[in-house]
Amino acid sequence: MNRLVIGVLALAVLGGCTSSKKLGVAGATCGASTDCEKQLQCIAAVCVDPAAAAREAAAREQVEAAAREQAEAAKAAAQRVEMDALMAELKGLKDEQARLEQERAALDGKLGAVTSAAERERLMAEKAALQKELAANAESLRPKGASKDVTVEKDVDDPLEGL
Repeated sequence: MNRLVIGVLALAVLGGCTSSKKLGVAGATCGASTDCEKQLQCIAAVCVDPAAAAREAAAREQVEAAAREQAEAAKAAAQRVEMDALMAELKGLKDEQARLEQERAALDGKLGAVTSAAERERLMAEKAALQKELAANAESLRPKGASKDVTVEKDVDDPLEGL
């Protein structure tokens, strides 16, 4: 009987020693992948599901890409607004230039018909002021940094054509 009690006690003691170690679940700390459950891996000392981590990374990348696209769209919209304002300003300058040219042509017509010297002098002074205004307007139409000596010829053959 003593042997039977000793045997039962020995099994009870040894039974506790042979129990399996509980593996880490997702988010548990680990030292190696063997410390984690079967489908999990130990990454940066944490049990992680690699498929879930890949999905999260892909989702983050999509959010970041969407944010980049939104920022680029906002930048493009701001550039369009700025370009529209510049084009409107350019159109206004061109319209003003055309008006001044017509006014100068009208003055030239009046000068040919005037017989009075005083009226002729007044019209000549008005024409000189108009010429000055035309020159200033033409200067504002010129792109910033453009040389006054540069002329652009239209309908010039493209030297790179056909390459």
